Amino acid sequence: MKRPRWMPSQTPESPERSCCGNCEHFDNNPQVLEETFTGINSLSSVYGCCRGDAGICSLHDLYLLPLHHCPDFHRKP
Repeated sequence: MKRPRWMPSQTPESPERSCCGNCEHFDNNPQVLEETFTGINSLSSVYGCCRGDAGICSLHDLYLLPLHHCPDFHRKP
């Protein structure tokens, strides 16, 4: 799956603090992922290492790594 052009991967020039992992729209809670991807726990569990820190952007409805960033960033409260 290609990432949208407006969502570049983290680069050395982009500050870590504005990455998706720190955004209020990003959720990588394993329970939320298992509810979103019904049946994923039949393969194992989203607590597994193959998932890493990936999560879901509730604003853009995307499954992505926390190192991405976009113009819609809003810091987690």
